[in-house]
Amino acid sequence: MRLSWKSLAVATALIGLSPAAHAANSAVPAMTAATSVVGTDLLYCIQSSGTLDRKCTPAQMAAYIYGLTSGDATINGTGAVTFATVNANVGAFGSATQCVAHTVNAKGLITATSAVTCTPAIGSLTGTGTGVITALGVNVGTAGSVVVNGGALGTPSSGTATNLTGTAAGLTAGNVTTNANLTGAVTSSGNATSLGSFTSAQLLAALTTKTGSGSAVFGTAPTIDSLNATTAMTLAWITGSTQCLQVNTSGVVSGTGSGCGGSGSTGANPTATAGPTANNGVATTFMRSDASPAVQQGSASQKGIVQVDGTTLLASSGVISAAPTTVATSVQTGANYPFLTGDQAKLVYLNNASNQVPTIPQAGTTGFAASWFVQVCNIGAGTQTITPTISTIGGAASYLLPAASAADPACVAVVSDGSNYVIAPDFTKDASRFSAGVLAAARGGAGTITGALKANGSGVVSQAACADLSNAQTGCSTATGTSGGTLPLLNGANTWSATQTFGPVVGTVTTQSGTTYTFASSDCGTTVRFSNAGAVTATIPQGLPVGCNIAVMQAAAGQVSVNGSAVTPATLQSAHSYTKTFGAGAIIGLFNDATNHVVLTGDGA
Repeated sequence: MRLSWKSLAVATALIGLSPAAHAANSAVPAMTAATSVVGTDLLYCIQSSGTLDRKCTPAQMAAYIYGLTSGDATINGTGAVTFATVNANVGAFGSATQCVAHTVNAKGLITATSAVTCTPAIGSLTGTGTGVITALGVNVGTAGSVVVNGGALGTPSSGTATNLTGTAAGLTAGNVTTNANLTGAVTSSGNATSLGSFTSAQLLAALTTKTGSGSAVFGTAPTIDSLNATTAMTLAWITGSTQCLQVNTSGVVSGTGSGCGGSGSTGANPTATAGPTANNGVATTFMRSDASPAVQQGSASQKGIVQVDGTTLLASSGVISAAPTTVATSVQTGANYPFLTGDQAKLVYLNNASNQVPTIPQAGTTGFAASWFVQVCNIGAGTQTITPTISTIGGAASYLLPAASAADPACVAVVSDGSNYVIAPDFTKDASRFSAGVLAAARGGAGTITGALKANGSGVVSQAACADLSNAQTGCSTATGTSGGTLPLLNGANTWSATQTFGPVVGTVTTQSGTTYTFASSDCGTTVRFSNAGAVTATIPQGLPVGCNIAVMQAAAGQVSVNGSAVTPATLQSAHSYTKTFGAGAIIGLFNDATNHVVLTGDGA
């Protein structure tokens, strides 16, 4: 709004407290300024071009000043403002779907107002997610548009349909990629194209109920490698009465038109006695499924359909044959012959001029199971030391066959027991076949052998003396020796009739880690050390042999008391009334000088 003044004649009017208090035409600037103006105040007015002094009221001045206004607004004498009408279109404008349009003149006044449909520019919107504004500007159902409820989805370039539900009755599928979570059968309705190309192996892997392997089989002229029928089959091309089947040279199966058995209907006799020539399989004899099989019964000397004339039958790998009447031989002249599983039951001759070490695999391994055996003979000038892998042979790591000849071989039978090899040496040869040492002949045997024998390795065999025998032998506990001789066996009560000189004697040390212990006669002549950090109580029992001497050592912080009563104790005597060890490292002696009487000596307390 703009106000214009018609006259500025009152611009010089000044407010005064009372015009009567001043002389006419007095200087206005010299008057005292009023602090405020109220309706009852009088104003000092100069009229007639400054020649007359008058009093005026504020209402008079305001009415005069308001009357000077004109234009787009007027003010009456009481100060009320009235605007000029510039827009006759009044009322409410705008709604949820319409915007307000204004017309403004040069003075800034609204001269017209109306409601119009809002058509904002989508690109000017802000505050949305990435791509939303762009999608809002695309028609629904086309590429790049938004998807509205009930609207067309269009053709998205990609997407994850994890939570899609419902059916796809109207869905036209293109290439469908499946994953491991797809279950059940995949069907296609109205789609003439194939679901894919699969090999027989892929189909076989996909099927959960199946049998057999190989290629898929279909109804027209399939090729089947083998057929294992576990239930009765119906051969639809064979009709008529019960009849036998026959196979021609091309492998075609057909019916014979008649029943099976002798004379075309009777099965072969399953109880007939076998003879040199079996009658099974002739033109009128067939195998039947409804009768006993046509296998003829043998007799005590004739088994099955094989006539063996009373000889012994052997079964090896399911083949029935007569027992061999000869032994297969094999001559090996190479170095260090390795025995083979095929050597079983053979006589293997080893012939080499130099010493050899033939090998044999571990007993019990493949081909060398229990009962595998071979007869080995050395006919060469060199020795043959048979050496198994891991297993022993004759209780040792190897077995020596001495040098021999074809006229006088050195032989041994080698038999696997499943873990090691046992031997049956040839004892018919002279003693030169044996190494020096004692032969395992029984003492007191019958005949001319009256004791153990020994061989000197040069072919001389003689009776063994007690000095030749090991501790395992018996009957030599009273043997005596000559001056300077060696007595290897002292397993009985011996009487020493002269001064004896012994070499160094090393005692035995045992360690006890517990807190209690009872001495035994086996502790006599030894040192018993106690290693517990706590106090130890040891009991000296009655019954220790007279002369028993035991050294007791405290090996740790725990003192060892020897007056325990775990059993009935022997009487303990000490010159210093000691009953235990003094401290770590202390050793006391226990000497049984009489029956059930023990003397304590040493570093005690």
